[in-house]
Amino acid sequence: VEVQQTSGPFFMDRLLYYTARIITNRLKKSAEYRLPRIYVLSVLTCDQFAEPETYFHHVHFVKNGENFYPKLDFFFVEVEKFFKIDDKCPKESRERNPRAKMLRFFRNIIREEEIPEQIFSEEFYRALEQDLSLEQVEDELFLKEADRMHDIIYERESAFAEGEARGLSKGKEIGIAEGEEIARREMAKAMLADGVSIARISAYSGLTEEQIRAL
Repeated sequence: VEVQQTSGPFFMDRLLYYTARIITNRLKKSAEYRLPRIYVLSVLTCDQFAEPETYFHHVHFVKNGENFYPKLDFFFVEVEKFFKIDDKCPKESRERNPRAKMLRFFRNIIREEEIPEQIFSEEFYRALEQDLSLEQVEDELFLKEADRMHDIIYERESAFAEGEARGLSKGKEIGIAEGEEIARREMAKAMLADGVSIARISAYSGLTEEQIRAL
């Protein structure tokens, strides 16, 4: 289960990376490749997908229209989109499944609205209360993954890509600077291959001798 608060072009890359890491951490050395079934629930507080009237998305491996690998399922819930849909929908036509009831419960909390008393006797609430206790989570695995979830690189790359798409000058400046750095390193590599001295490469590229030796 993860909560995603900002949309970005690297969202699925990041999610697949963390999912793969969780799977590999489940396997012991020399163990059989008998993977457990994995359900990934991504709660999105932003609108990540284009469909304006669909807030719940199920993604899995499909081959020629049929489920190809049944052990990995991704579920995406766009909570703000659900709130918009639910707010404009007539009360008698609203969804009445446990998922919708749970999301309305979250909406009450987020908006600091009074929570109807009958919610606490609902089956979904008792199940939610048990799930949120984390009693079934293996402490070592949970702490290991929780400690790694703060990914500064993902945040930086997403911010740069968003800035580049919007034409923000800061994003362009960062892109230009990174491009120039890559060009300097590539030039230094080529000069090294041609036998040019490190001192001369440093003078031409602007890289330090330590950076050049590390190439």
